[in-house]
Amino acid sequence: MIVVRDMSISASEFARTLRQFARDEPLEQAGTGRWRIDGALISIEPLEPLRIGALILPRQRVRIDLSAMPGARRAAFLHRFGISFHRGGG
Repeated sequence: MIVVRDMSISASEFARTLRQFARDEPLEQAGTGRWRIDGALISIEPLEPLRIGALILPRQRVRIDLSAMPGARRAAFLHRFGISFHRGGG
């Protein structure tokens, strides 16, 4: 199972938040913009910034490969990932 999300986040903020998300799980750097955690392979790819008038937001395409993770844990992993990376808004 592979999940792809386009996220408005800088690469450095993504890496910092991913370290917080990992908590006590081992987080292995698997190359530039690639990490392994709990059976998942997570990678980011920079996208063109989102421009809304004078506002410019960095963006990343986030790919989460859950193929090596048992199916029963996938939903919980994605739920926790979503909560960890949720940003404020209306």
